[in-house]
Amino acid sequence: LDVHLSAGEQARVWSSSTRNLEAWECVRRAMELLNSGTPEAPKQALQLCEKALNLDTEYVMAWVTLGWTHHHGVDVGLGQSSAGNREEALISANECGNKALELDTDCADAYALLSLCHLSRGEFAQAAEMSERSVSLAPSHAEILALSAMVQNKSGQPKRSLDLIKKAIRHCPIYPGWFLQTLATAYRLTGQVPLSVATFEAAIRRDPDFLAIHVGLASTLGEIGRTSEASKTVSEILRLDPDFSIRSYTAGLSYKDPAELERFENGLRLVGLPE
Repeated sequence: LDVHLSAGEQARVWSSSTRNLEAWECVRRAMELLNSGTPEAPKQALQLCEKALNLDTEYVMAWVTLGWTHHHGVDVGLGQSSAGNREEALISANECGNKALELDTDCADAYALLSLCHLSRGEFAQAAEMSERSVSLAPSHAEILALSAMVQNKSGQPKRSLDLIKKAIRHCPIYPGWFLQTLATAYRLTGQVPLSVATFEAAIRRDPDFLAIHVGLASTLGEIGRTSEASKTVSEILRLDPDFSIRSYTAGLSYKDPAELERFENGLRLVGLPE
């Protein structure tokens, strides 16, 4: 039922490496939290993953999901107050991905996690290689496709990203808001700005407390001079993260083309977000 009605093919993967129903439920809840994009999600998901691993130390997806809890703050600038903390979290995420591969050498989710770890370090060639490996292992896994699309966006291949994220949406009956965020980013990077704005807005309707979606919309509106329209979005960003600053948020973002990161930051400045 989970495969057909909600998560799609990835639901089969999440349950395939454990017979412990309680551990499976912990991982499912942890993934839902991470997909929500709220600032408190990583801490809550971490506790659930640790509980799952106490119940089943060889549950592959529990290791992968634990890795995502560490990586979450690294990529979007949440929960990591310094470069040292980001590097520590990135090391932990990488270790979890490698542990998952020790248990299952063909774990597509582990390769996807490691691809994002490489991306966060600015290792774009390795990120692309790991990303393509994950897609080849699980071509119908919506979350793998969406994560690969994210890698392609930041690696200078937004047209490839569009193909991947549209396929991901087709494969997932009820997809999270960050799928639309990834699609909106690909539209922005390919010059389809009106579509980008509309897609960011649709993503917010789907997940209204997902900080990164509001930030993406704010930057896009700032770039095209619609600063008055961005005031509500700015208010939402500061509601979700009262300590938000451009520098701390973008410290975890990696783009192959430095001009794209500068473009993103400038959009945030133009709507008046704190430096």
